[in-house]
Amino acid sequence: MDKKVQKTDLISVVAPVFNEQKGIVIFYEALTLALKKAGVDLEIIFINDGSTDNSWEVLKELHTKDHRVKLIDLSRNFGHQNALTAGIECAQGDAVVLMDMDMEDVPDTILEFLAKWREGYKIVYAIRDRRQVSLIMKVLYKFFHWINALISDFQMVAAGIFCLMDRQVVEQFKKLPERDRYIPGLRVWVGFKQIGIKSDRGQRYDGKSRVGVIRLIKLAADSVFSFSTLPLRFAILFGLFFSFLSFCMVAAIVWIKLFTKLAIPGWTSILSAVMLIGGIQLICMGFQGEYLLRVFNEVKNRPNYIVRESLGFERKID
Repeated sequence: MDKKVQKTDLISVVAPVFNEQKGIVIFYEALTLALKKAGVDLEIIFINDGSTDNSWEVLKELHTKDHRVKLIDLSRNFGHQNALTAGIECAQGDAVVLMDMDMEDVPDTILEFLAKWREGYKIVYAIRDRRQVSLIMKVLYKFFHWINALISDFQMVAAGIFCLMDRQVVEQFKKLPERDRYIPGLRVWVGFKQIGIKSDRGQRYDGKSRVGVIRLIKLAADSVFSFSTLPLRFAILFGLFFSFLSFCMVAAIVWIKLFTKLAIPGWTSILSAVMLIGGIQLICMGFQGEYLLRVFNEVKNRPNYIVRESLGFERKID
């Protein structure tokens, strides 16, 4: 039976905040205006992820004006994915929407999410149709999603964090304790009935993108090494290939030595072969190191975040 959204249903919107004091009110007004059309109850959970500007003060002022605004203040910057995790674990809604609050995720798209939710989909995510970024960044995004889908152990989708998750999905998501988190991958991993809808990516409220290449590389690495074992198998494949190649080379050298008068190739070919194999060995060790790093992080068993203060919740958030 298709799920009907009633006025008694609660929609939780989870949005991390990091040094966004100028954009908080802009996002809040656009979000509340968009969801006013949906006829649902609303809670907005802002997670202050170690902001060093006046973001927390702006958020507290907003909380005093609107009881639907709930706040989590983390003790330091724990990163985008961990901040989202904090919001997910505290959200009480029948459905939970994850989004950035810089206006690149367009609030009106949530109405389309809700329409698909009514049809019975448990997860609805945004597929970026157009991005307000440079040509180089567009190419890098497409290349990452292509590689990610190619080598992943299960079918990955070219989507970011902007999505709606049903309460049933959220409860399962909360059971995933891993530290190096890539939420779009975890969202696919949990399964359930999912669908993507095309959505243009809006322009940031101040027109200046803050997503750096280093952050994107870290996120890409978390995705690749968390959801694919293919890099580990590269070492075996390379080893088998070069073992076979070296066997052929030894056989050829012996044949040349015994049955011809040709000179054995000199030091240049030997050096080139050594450098090639040495480079491949270092690459394989690097892949193994990435997996070992993630095992190390899991073994330490540290929490994904630490809450300094929370406002608007029925109980104190630890």
